[in-house]
Amino acid sequence: MARDKSVKNTKKKIKKKIIKIIAILTAIAAVVAAVAKFIDSILDKKREEKNEDSDIKEFSGLFVNKDVKLKEFGLAGIISKSCFSRINLDLKDATFKQDAFITITSNFSVVDITIPDGYSVSFDGLFNKCSVKNAFEDAGTSEPVIYIAARSNYSAIRIMK
Repeated sequence: MARDKSVKNTKKKIKKKIIKIIAILTAIAAVVAAVAKFIDSILDKKREEKNEDSDIKEFSGLFVNKDVKLKEFGLAGIISKSCFSRINLDLKDATFKQDAFITITSNFSVVDITIPDGYSVSFDGLFNKCSVKNAFEDAGTSEPVIYIAARSNYSAIRIMK
């Protein structure tokens, strides 16, 4: 009988420790997410100031879901960096210079790119456990070319018309 009580007490202690560990891990995750959002908002402000005057636009995300719709004229290129994020670059209304570039760096992310009409795509990159969908695989090159270079780890990249 005494042994049963000691076993029950030991089980209760183990359950309490597990609950404490889960609570601590949850609190740490919440703090990390809050700090990441704060850092991302500061970096976004700096990027917006830089992007206003430049014909090369830069977008990045850290633990965010970001939709970017560009209506710029004469873009030379786009730089996209993401980590644990989803970035949707809608370029249907944008106009690029003769030949332009898009550079993608993504880790554990999803990157969707919608290319405007009248452009073809040349796509290449370094991939580690990635899913890539390119709607321009057999497109002709008589149109201006948008060169897309990617470096991705555990990500999905979709290039759509």
